[in-house]
Amino acid sequence: MPQVSSLAGGFANLSSNLTTVSSNVAAFYSNLTTAQATIASLSGNITTLKSQNTALSSNLTTAQATIATMAEEVQALRAELVAAGVLGNMITVQGGTLPQSSELAGQTVSTFQIGKYEVT
Repeated sequence: MPQVSSLAGGFANLSSNLTTVSSNVAAFYSNLTTAQATIASLSGNITTLKSQNTALSSNLTTAQATIATMAEEVQALRAELVAAGVLGNMITVQGGTLPQSSELAGQTVSTFQIGKYEVT
């Protein structure tokens, strides 16, 4: 009867192994379902990002057009001020970097205009 006992032990091991494999398959399918849900979520995020990118691109185009319009308006106003003689008493100060002796040493300053004469 040792062979029957050995076969019974082998079947018990086989049964235990099948239970383990069955549990592993169930865990795999659970992980697969979680992965599929994560992929679906990421896909939604990508779609949202694409939409936001399109909106930002449109906003940038609008901003660039607004800047161009404002630049034209500034030039037109400047031309009016020059024609009225208001800017005739102005001089241009070349921009650059403030010297080390300045409290704002190293600060970059754009070119600007200032009146020729002190206003009192």
